[in-house]
Amino acid sequence: MTQILARCKVTIAAVEATGTTPASPEENYYFLSTYGVYAGTIATATGVTAEDADTDFSDEVITPVKALLKQGVLGREVVILKDETGKKYRKTLLVGADQQADFDTLIVEDVWPVGKGASAKVFEVINPLRVVSRR
Repeated sequence: MTQILARCKVTIAAVEATGTTPASPEENYYFLSTYGVYAGTIATATGVTAEDADTDFSDEVITPVKALLKQGVLGREVVILKDETGKKYRKTLLVGADQQADFDTLIVEDVWPVGKGASAKVFEVINPLRVVSRR
């Protein structure tokens, strides 16, 4: 099965200078993700937006998601959804570093499509443990 990919953008806010660190400007990072995932309220809650297909990206670098996770630009959040019949669904989302603290409060009671015309409400939000290699 082939999936349609979309260019997504995550923006890291500007950091003001402190006594020991210089200021850093706002930065945009681009990566590829499944089409249609980051739209509407999900885009607002995660801080990741799908870019318009008509936008010219010839100057932008598409960064692998693995690199963005290692740099701390993105984080993973697992959302457990429950439909009207009680069936549970699990979705893994990428969340911008700026949005991770407020993510669980932003998506409470959201209704998400789960396929074949069904919809489900957010039941639980899990932040998976970060596995550190010991090699």
